[in-house]
Amino acid sequence: MKDEDDEVLRLLTDPIIDDLSAHNSFSDTTHKVSPPRVLSLISLIGITYFCVAGGGYGSEVAVSSAPPFYVLLGFLIVPWLWGFPMSLVTAELSCAIPEDGGCVLWAQRAFGDFVAFQVGYYSWVSSMVDLCLYPKMFTSYLLSMTGTTPSFMYTYLMQIGVVWGMAGLNIWGVELVGIVSDIFGVVVLLPFIVLIITALVKGKVDPKVWVQTKWIGENSSNGYQWSLLLSTIVWCTSGFDGVGQLAGEVKDPPRSYPKGMVFTMILTLVSYIFPLLIGMCIDQNFASWQDGHFSNVSSMLGGQWLSLMMGIGGTVSALGLFNCLSCNAARNLFVMAESGFVPKVLDKLHPTRHTPFLSIIVDGIIISVLLILPFDQLLVLDVVLYTFTILIDYIVWAKLKWSDPDMPRPYKIPGGRFAYIWIVAPIGICIFNFVICDLTTKIYGLSASGMGLVFYGIRHLL
Repeated sequence: MKDEDDEVLRLLTDPIIDDLSAHNSFSDTTHKVSPPRVLSLISLIGITYFCVAGGGYGSEVAVSSAPPFYVLLGFLIVPWLWGFPMSLVTAELSCAIPEDGGCVLWAQRAFGDFVAFQVGYYSWVSSMVDLCLYPKMFTSYLLSMTGTTPSFMYTYLMQIGVVWGMAGLNIWGVELVGIVSDIFGVVVLLPFIVLIITALVKGKVDPKVWVQTKWIGENSSNGYQWSLLLSTIVWCTSGFDGVGQLAGEVKDPPRSYPKGMVFTMILTLVSYIFPLLIGMCIDQNFASWQDGHFSNVSSMLGGQWLSLMMGIGGTVSALGLFNCLSCNAARNLFVMAESGFVPKVLDKLHPTRHTPFLSIIVDGIIISVLLILPFDQLLVLDVVLYTFTILIDYIVWAKLKWSDPDMPRPYKIPGGRFAYIWIVAPIGICIFNFVICDLTTKIYGLSASGMGLVFYGIRHLL
């Protein structure tokens, strides 16, 4: 059995080496300036982990949507149909075009400037909106631990501190971002490890809970919210595409990306499934499960000390998510500037740190303004724009696979001519997500996406 597992991992991670000289000639002529390649495999895994998960936080709301068996089954199956295909697409395209820019460069190669501008715009706006969520999460966890309710201005200033503190770290360099992500990862995972060990030692694990397929006891009046379950799992396993923005700064992309994506996928599933297994045994009032509920579970199991540890993990998770996602967003804006889609001044690198410092600063200013908006409105806009981005990414991959089969690909998704089957499920999920959105969400999303067409037209008039 072990030999079979090793063979599967080899097929997924071992790059297929093509004509590397032709591949390198393409990457060398795509951009005049690029940050240095300083990200190791370990750092890439750390950044990818925080782009996707950042601990078990955020999965709690799924518990209230359906009985335990379906929640666990969903986390065991859906990520392989949603997050994993995008991790493979990201690995293949990042190895084929190993430059900063990700979806912008991929779309430019497949369809030209118009589609490249649109997907770059969707990705960047989605990132700006998404990044506003994490300073709010940071202050939410912090204030819940202290039990204080400061004024709006005081809370806003704390959130601004997160934005510019992480901006400074990003300006210093992506290597430091990777190192900090690895450290943050340990801090975030530690409370869940302690939670699991404590539950096992105290004998609080009851496997019968995991196979409940109906609401029983105090949960008998609960409803079944299948769309909430699906959207939560999708949100918890999204973000693999973002690390394609860093392909120009990763050491040995053909080796690092495939291995990094697979390892992160496994780590992400472990981060969600094991805490849920334990948590559902500790607190079986499933209707009460909402965001941040692991702090309540920790308090029930171990008391204030474990709850405090979980809260600290939540604040660090928010910092790690912001740190890594802002790193990706700055590269997106940087490459759009290099491509002439936004003012060229934004493609300047810091004279000593060799980072896109002006793009980082502009992103920080925009996020600082958007922080004033309510959390719910930001989340609605983020989900729709990200769905559009992912949909285009898959279409771009399929187009390049079909129309440019001779493009050097040091790593290829397993399956040969049948590799297209990998993208069927995630495209279906993208369409389903948009269909089940309420009317307000559709209006917000379509309005924001329509602005991309307007901005592209203005760019050509100027």
